[in-house]
Amino acid sequence: MVFNYSSLTRDADRRRGFLHCSGKGQLVSEATVTQLHRREGRREPPATPILADFLDEWLWSKQGLRPSTHAAYEIHVRRFLVPGLGRINLQELTHRDISAFYRASVAPKVSVATLRRIHATLRAALSSAVREGLIVRNPALRTCGGSG
Repeated sequence: MVFNYSSLTRDADRRRGFLHCSGKGQLVSEATVTQLHRREGRREPPATPILADFLDEWLWSKQGLRPSTHAAYEIHVRRFLVPGLGRINLQELTHRDISAFYRASVAPKVSVATLRRIHATLRAALSSAVREGLIVRNPALRTCGGSG
């Protein structure tokens, strides 16, 4: 059985870990697809990290910033973003996830100005993910941190 990456899509109505092959009309486990591709000598598609892992690498890459800026980014990432959104796969993160996180977890605890700074940190990190080709669009651009 030969699968083309372009014909495989995640079936939102099914359990996670399965892909829908549009040409065959069947569900196939991601593990099966990986095994088949290895047998055929194909490279596996690059795995997308969870947001926590990406933010950790992004912070590490920001060593050239002023110490106060880097410290602020680190507080935003470690205290707010990773605990609230860190488990979400980078490609699966949506503006709705971000908005719900702000409403439920962040907004009740911080000022509007701090919420905007946290949002700016997330937006900058996700813009970097777009530049690196890890995601197609920045979901933070469709979210207004602190403006209502």
